[in-house]
Amino acid sequence: MHWLTLSLFMGAFAAAAAAWEGGGVRDGTWGKAAAIREATVRTS
Repeated sequence: MHWLTLSLFMGAFAAAAAAWEGGGVRDGTWGKAAAIREATVRTS
């Protein structure tokens, strides 16, 4: 029965990660934070 609980938690995590990425892609902000951080480090 523990495998069922673990698989449900893993599925919930995967769904949350997919929603987070999908929202960023929809908004056009996915991956922009890393690019901004790199640009800030290079110019500093």
